[in-house]
Amino acid sequence: MHLTKWALAAGVSIAVFTTHLSAALISDPTGDFLPTYIGAHNPDLDVVSATVVFDGTNFIFRSVQAGAVGTTPSAFYVWGINRGQGTPRLALITGGGSTYDASNVLFDSTLAIRPNGISTVSDLLTGPPTVTTILAANIHAIGNELVATIPASLFPSRGFSFAEYGFNLWPRDANIAGNVQISDFAPDNSTFLATITVPEPARSH
Repeated sequence: MHLTKWALAAGVSIAVFTTHLSAALISDPTGDFLPTYIGAHNPDLDVVSATVVFDGTNFIFRSVQAGAVGTTPSAFYVWGINRGQGTPRLALITGGGSTYDASNVLFDSTLAIRPNGISTVSDLLTGPPTVTTILAANIHAIGNELVATIPASLFPSRGFSFAEYGFNLWPRDANIAGNVQISDFAPDNSTFLATITVPEPARSH
């Protein structure tokens, strides 16, 4: 595993992402814990809305949970990103006497946000995966809301334009082993597109 560290200029302000709160949100029903999830049904593990905005430089990942982030100290939040070569890496999840179909959650990279630990971006197509650590200054937890401002350069295209990238968010409880630690998907068994607020830079060929 290759480890790199991304250093960003200081002064990323809350105003940068609050400007985009009017962006279209993906709504997810409250209390829709996966039947395969075997952990505590704590509200910070239940996503109620999610959105991703591209502002010309960064992807701004925003989610709102049913309860305050940090209620579950072992919770972390994984965004799957499909840059053009996404595959159903989670496929069928089995646990708790049930099976959940996640075969339409396609991704080829991830952003793992750990409010109480080290957040990382992983490129899953560079085997062994390239893992980039994210500075804590780029992660903001405010009550029920969790926002990460991540340079788009950490998600290089694998065939899609930024407007075509697919996104999905799933919380996990690190105290549980395996995919039965996944509590929710937003959206369920699918992906959604980012809101593009500025023209994309031209891609090189």
